Amino acid sequence: MKKICLAVLAGIILQSSCKKPPEAIPLGEWEYDMLINGIKAGSAVLSNKKSDGRYIYTTVMKMKAGDIINETTQIITEALDFKPVKYEVYNRINNGSNVQEIKTIAVFDGKKIDLAHGDSKATLTIARDYIIDGNYFIDQLIKLKFKPGTEIKAYIYEPLIEIDDPIPVTIKVIGWEKVKIHDREIKLLHLTEYIENYKNVDIYLNEGGITEKAVIHMLNNRFELIKR
Repeated sequence: MKKICLAVLAGIILQSSCKKPPEAIPLGEWEYDMLINGIKAGSAVLSNKKSDGRYIYTTVMKMKAGDIINETTQIITEALDFKPVKYEVYNRINNGSNVQEIKTIAVFDGKKIDLAHGDSKATLTIARDYIIDGNYFIDQLIKLKFKPGTEIKAYIYEPLIEIDDPIPVTIKVIGWEKVKIHDREIKLLHLTEYIENYKNVDIYLNEGGITEKAVIHMLNNRFELIKR
């Protein structure tokens, strides 16, 4: 929900005062504008699908800063019970004179992780229970009907932050709020995501469970994703 958090993630937006919380994990593809400190700096496409008994959650982001173009693709593959299967990140940086490509891939087999980052490879064993940043949180919140004040905590494996230790993540339901998006106010379900010493995220979902807006505070910057 995240990712982003990532993470971070369609549906009908109703203007009625009575709102129903999401009732199913959303599947489909959605496009977003990306802003950094209030200035449009790129775009993102998020998709979520079921295939061969697995969820596959994909985020593709493109950002431009001066002559530098950064393209990142993240693919999260998990079983239908949210056990990790595969984590992939492909990063491509083009500065006009050369192109740098870096990939990070983790393959999960129970507690064992085969990790490849660039030219480096390692096999890790992590005793703690953990997930990857896919559909676990929204599934738990659906079961609890997104009751305001609800908190869900879990450990997420995110090798771009910490290679050998999952990080604690907390998701909290704030409640329905009116949010201005594209010069109009709509009522959305406000969640927060907190990763200590890394980022805070405000997430606004519609009734279909689709992220209409996300505001990410990270590295002294404010990143926004706004659904087109």
